[in-house]
Amino acid sequence: MIKKEDLRIGNWIKDGHDFEQVTSYHIKCVEFGRCEYDPIELTEEILLKCGFEINNRPSKDVYIEFNPRMAILFNQGNVGEMDLIQDGKFISFKHGHIKFLHQLQNLFYSLTNEELIYTP
Repeated sequence: MIKKEDLRIGNWIKDGHDFEQVTSYHIKCVEFGRCEYDPIELTEEILLKCGFEINNRPSKDVYIEFNPRMAILFNQGNVGEMDLIQDGKFISFKHGHIKFLHQLQNLFYSLTNEELIYTP
């Protein structure tokens, strides 16, 4: 279940089996305890729908470059382990810190001040 503090307008969440983009309605509904939404688990398919690519190396890492100096890399498509790369330096997020689509969207926004586009 997602907490109100974790949501921003534009995030993607799961309502039953449906994926929905968060609006102010969703946030108010969670805030007042009338609705419960689930996070969308990151998978290779979800990452590809966010603009990530699979590299051509044998490791088949999934990555996105979002400016000339930065990239997010999921090691061998393992969404529990992510590296943030800036100017060739790695910052590792291990053990599932970024497991859900809304977390990735929020991280991307924090780093770039732009929305990570997910195309269902």
